[in-house]
Amino acid sequence: LGSEGRDAYLTHIASSSGATVVLAGRGSTNDSSKPWLANTPLHLSITAASPDAVATARRLAEDLITTVKNELIGQMAAQTAAAAAADQAERQLQQQQGPVPDPAAAALEQAARQQQQQQ
Repeated sequence: LGSEGRDAYLTHIASSSGATVVLAGRGSTNDSSKPWLANTPLHLSITAASPDAVATARRLAEDLITTVKNELIGQMAAQTAAAAAADQAERQLQQQQGPVPDPAAAALEQAARQQQQQQ
């Protein structure tokens, strides 16, 4: 969101609203001169000369957060669906090929057969 080269969203919010928008708190890169902020949750700091500018910036920031959250949910759903499809394909393959032999059980069976042949 706020790293150098990727701050276009924050720049857009600031230029569209007239507010100053800063990503601050744990994980941000803006807290080097304010070490006490490193222990606060990650947040957007919005300041402006007018309440309308703050309200506009807040609305744009909330829209951005909603968009990012929805994209993340969509990506997670797609990953879950892909994993489920892979599991289903693996189950179908196992059904077609039959059970996978257990190497330990096969070794025990072979040892038992050899023992019977020796008797």
